Amino acid sequence: PTSISLESAIFLTRQLVLIPEEMEHASSVYCQICCEDKKVLTDEQGITVECGHLIPCSECRDYNIEKVLRCKNCCSTITGTWTEGCNTRCPRLEETAKVSALCAICSSHLRKEARCCRNSKPLTQCKKKIRSKTLVFVQDPSIIQNPTPKDRPCSHYTLCQHCKKAIVKGHRSSTACPECKLLVEEGKIKISQKRSRVRFCLDTGLNQYVPPSKFKREESSQEEETKETGTNNNKTEKPHRVGWRFGEYQRVPIDALLC
Repeated sequence: PTSISLESAIFLTRQLVLIPEEMEHASSVYCQICCEDKKVLTDEQGITVECGHLIPCSECRDYNIEKVLRCKNCCSTITGTWTEGCNTRCPRLEETAKVSALCAICSSHLRKEARCCRNSKPLTQCKKKIRSKTLVFVQDPSIIQNPTPKDRPCSHYTLCQHCKKAIVKGHRSSTACPECKLLVEEGKIKISQKRSRVRFCLDTGLNQYVPPSKFKREESSQEEETKETGTNNNKTEKPHRVGWRFGEYQRVPIDALLC
């Protein structure tokens, strides 16, 4: 089988394995820690690597299926067929101009994503074939000591939201390691019901401030104006002290006589 390294600036290196047509399962995968090919073991319990450094990620594989499905060269090589667009205006007939939209296998430009025929029978059969002939391995997070946000194997793993000392599968704000989950159940860790304005960004791997939406800002400003108006209305207006004045309409101050 062919093992292709998938590099990323914010994730650890992943390995995309292409299984040859004559083989039913992958026999080996390149391990970036051992710097050599390692045997892949397939049994009823699942797929494992003999060195224990890599584990399969089905979510990464499914994401890669969509990419291979849009590459004419690789889709034809893996499945033996290529399905064109469903009509003359189908986006699948055109190549995307994005620099980042390149095939991870052959580095060629991908066809544009076509939602009009993505669930058609020919493409569904191609997906099934690609799924059976591809695997994506990521680094096992359990072997990482003192992890940081940049030690995530892929986008489907994140740091524990409580202790920040373990990487677990999931990317929601409630993701927690088994130890912290137990503490939450026992009530030793309280989960704040109020949503924090600091969110974990999957792209950068850092915590970022997220401002409130425009609708909420308008509501809060209206509430403040209402409070201020109500406060002003409740105030008792004091009579204006004009001081000692004279004249028909008491417009001339008495101090004017001293000038």
